[in-house]
Formats: sequence, structure tokens, C-alpha cells
Amino acid sequence: MHIRRTRPRTPAPRKPSCFVLAALLDGRLHGYAVVKRVQELSDGRVKLAAGSLYSVIDRLLGEGLLVADGEEIVNRTAGDPDE
Repeated sequence: MHIRRTRPRTPAPRKPSCFVLAALLDGRLHGYAVVKRVQELSDGRVKLAAGSLYSVIDRLLGEGLLVADGEEIVNRTAGDPDE
């Protein structure tokens, strides 16, 4: 008798992805706060630029590992219909 080992349905998160998930364990954070928390959790070994962070977030959303619970709009311009 032996244990059948199976592969996970989704690939294991890449290193930065793991740190982003860990950074969000305690709740919602803004982008800059996620970057700082990732640096803290990785002892400075993982440094994410804004573009890299949002690529990681998009990938995690696509894999179903994150769920968007809202969006925030910043830098509204004059004439926006919601103003």
C-alpha cells in the first residue's frame, strides 16, 4: 500500500505571491501598505514595485486565491459625474 500523491489544481504561489497573501491575512491594505508589509515579512528580501504588485494581485485573483471586496477610485478629475 502507498500514498497517492497528487498535484494541486493550481500551481503553488510564487514567492512574492506567498508574501502578498501573508500580508493580507490580517485584512485589507492599500497597495503601498502591502509593499511595505511584504518587505517586513520577507526581512527585506522581496521588494515589489507597484507594477509587480498589481501583476501579482491580478494573478492571485485569476487563480481564485484572492477575492476583490471593493475598489477605490483615486485622483478624480473635475467633471466626474459622481462629484
